[in-house]
Formats: sequence, C-alpha cells, structure tokens
Amino acid sequence: YNISIVILAHREEIITQASESFKNIYPNKTQGFYYSKDKDIEKDIIFALVQSLGKKTNLNEFKRDYFDYIIIDEFHHAVADN
Repeated sequence: YNISIVILAHREEIITQASESFKNIYPNKTQGFYYSKDKDIEKDIIFALVQSLGKKTNLNEFKRDYFDYIIIDEFHHAVADN
C-alpha cells in the first residue's frame, strides 16, 4: 500500500526534525524535501516549507489528489480555551 504524505512547516528546522521522526515511523518510505534548491517530487513523504510549496508555480507541480495526507505544522495558531 503506497501512501503519499506532505508535511508543511514554516521553518527548515521543523521539517528537518520531522524527517528524522518519520524515519522511525516509516523506515521503508522514501523521503524528500521541497524548499530552496531541493525540489523532490516523486517521494513517499515530502517535507516542505510553506513559503516554497505555497507558490502557485511550485504547487502546480503536484496533481490535486497527489497527497493522501497533508500535515501542517501551524500549532502556534491554535487557540486555548481558558
């Protein structure tokens, strides 16, 4: 069963750390990065910066249904209910 995952974050440090974590979870899945000069596309798991993948020309490199799962690290926008 093949799955395609993209993990989006706003900082390179976050996607680098996520990559290390996902190696433990999915050791047999291929990983790539999508930011700066790295434009890995045909990987099982892609770690991308929002600033890079959010550009229309970059986003258009992927079909609308390319990813099975989209993980967005924007937890700092979460609202606490106090």
